Amino acid sequence: MEPDLTAVPEFRRVQSREERLRNELGCRRCWNLEWNILTGGVNWSDNLERIHRQEPGSFQGTFESFLESVYIEDRDRVFKGYSSGNRKGRETTTSNIAAGKTVTKKLWFEARGRVYTAIQDSRPWMLGVCMDITERKTFQQQLRQSQKMESLGVLAGGVAHGFQ
Repeated sequence: MEPDLTAVPEFRRVQSREERLRNELGCRRCWNLEWNILTGGVNWSDNLERIHRQEPGSFQGTFESFLESVYIEDRDRVFKGYSSGNRKGRETTTSNIAAGKTVTKKLWFEARGRVYTAIQDSRPWMLGVCMDITERKTFQQQLRQSQKMESLGVLAGGVAHGFQ
């Protein structure tokens, strides 16, 4: 019979910290991921499937299945970004649009990860976070559209003034 670790104060303290970290990441619309580069296996936080509009348990846990969740026009760029970070052993940042089967609007994500090695000159895994940046992208697009309209208004005002 295994001992009841919940009775050990240190276990409860660690468990509490992990729960707080999960809650904080969730509030920031940010989730962790782990990619075993040698095997291709990927682990996501529990709620990342939901955020990617996938059915619970549908993520296959591979880098290929991750790429399938990326909008097709973004896949090559995302793959190259991760591959470059993998080869150079540096932090990688990439953004992409989700392409889940039930996605009805564009969902933007930004992932940041770093390759960690256990053995010199090997690249066994990447740890990182994924953030939902849809609201930021939507705001940026609205701002650009507003700036275009403002520029058009200034141009039209200048033309009208020229005819007076």
